[in-house]
Parts: sequence; structure tokens; C-alpha cells
Amino acid sequence: MPVVPYHAPPTLSINLPFMEVEIYPSDRYALAQPRGRVTGDVIVDYGRAMAYHKEWEPGFTEVWDITFSESVDVLPTDIGRFKALEEETLELLRGSRTIVIVDRPLIRMPVELYARLMRPLGRDIVPVKTREEAAAWCCIGGFYREHRALTEPEYPEY
Repeated sequence: MPVVPYHAPPTLSINLPFMEVEIYPSDRYALAQPRGRVTGDVIVDYGRAMAYHKEWEPGFTEVWDITFSESVDVLPTDIGRFKALEEETLELLRGSRTIVIVDRPLIRMPVELYARLMRPLGRDIVPVKTREEAAAWCCIGGFYREHRALTEPEYPEY
């Protein structure tokens, strides 16, 4: 199955030549794989890239594979920006769910906090530990074999 290429959203706050956002319309999900140091800017840009992708439809599932990141450096001040992004993309994300694949406890805790903060806005954000769990939440048999997500990420041990 061919992957629909990334299509730039209206604005990105930083230049991300390594941005990987792929849409799988037949399975109704988008996959983001931020790499390196993930900051609030990176998360906002990936969120916009998915929501404004030309193949995105409300009701698709957002899958964030954080296992490729070296670190996630989110500041308390970023929470307001994330909430603003949620409000900006509210109609585009209507009926959507977000699954975050996060295999390290120190990164999982902020994801769980964010999930609790977004629940009153009607956003369903689910942290999972493995790609298999994410595939089950997406109600698909697994991620596509040709996709890089099936290779093991390299990151420093904590």
C-alpha cells in the first residue's frame, strides 16, 4: 500500500527537515515519528502537520511513535500552547483519538498528565508501551511491514 506523502500545514514554527508524518487513509490513521530532541515546538508542528495534511479526515486516529526520540523536553509553559493547538484543530480532530507509543517511564508520565488535562476538552489520548498495543487500539493487524516504525529505535539508555 503506498503511503501518502507529507503535506505542509499552513505554518510551522520551526524548520523540520526530518519530519515524518504519514497518513494511511484505508486504515484511518496518521503516524508521526519525531526524532532527536522533541520540544514543545516540535509537538505543535507535528500536530499541525497531521491535522492539516491533505489526506487527513476527522475521525482518523493520530499515532505518535515517540520511541525514536532521544528526549522529550516539554516545559510547563508549553501546555498552554498545546491547548491552543487543540482548540485550533478542534473541527479537524473531531471524533479522533490520539495514541502515543512511549516506552520510557520518564516520558510516559508527561503524556499521562497531558491526557488528563485534555480529557475535559473531549480529547481521548491513550499512552501505550508498544507498537502492537497501538495497532490494537487502531483496530488494525499491525503497522505496515515496509514502514520504518517496525525497526527498533536507537536512543541512549536511561
